[in-house]
Amino acid sequence: MTDSAAQAATSDRDRDLMTPSRFERWAPLAVMAWWLVGEGQRAKALVSARDQAVGWSVGDSPRWALFACLPTVLTGRAAAAIGPASQALWQQLANAGSWHVDESPLAGASAHDRDALPAADRLGHALADAGQRYPLSAQEPPAWLEWLCDTATERCHGIVSNRHRKAYDRAATCVAVCVETASAMGRAAVGQALLSRVRQRYPRHSAFQRALDHVT
Repeated sequence: MTDSAAQAATSDRDRDLMTPSRFERWAPLAVMAWWLVGEGQRAKALVSARDQAVGWSVGDSPRWALFACLPTVLTGRAAAAIGPASQALWQQLANAGSWHVDESPLAGASAHDRDALPAADRLGHALADAGQRYPLSAQEPPAWLEWLCDTATERCHGIVSNRHRKAYDRAATCVAVCVETASAMGRAAVGQALLSRVRQRYPRHSAFQRALDHVT
């Protein structure tokens, strides 16, 4: 499908996502938009070393958005078909992104159109379709999976080592996302190795271990 055909197939409500620069005021939405036009490296370029592991889903952290998009990008499946952790993270991001689209004067959709399909489902299907139009090279999926695991490790360290107990479930969810994604890619050993490393790193943090048990 050509770029023009892809845009024609995109609903009026979502078409503005095909112009990523429009949304760089809210970086997570720009990350989604870049992936929808097959520009993963442009999405990654929005991620800054200043992004914090703690509290990344509050505000405008593009690292959060990139992490939530990658399961679908790497597997070609909507998040709900990958696993509950992937779906939970994607739902959170897509719902926040939908609010920003709704507030944009570019949104232009009727109330009926807005309610026709939940934002998470609509954007998830669009992201999976974009992966078919703009497939990754053979070298990219392992590198992106490594980034996913490294980011989950960093998030666990930022949360657990500083004893942010209320966020233990969020750190555990990131590990579970990696486990689910690796399994869906046929690389389950990568996800299990990450889970093992994280468990071994925090053996005395029983609350975090229970959070891992719950999500994995």
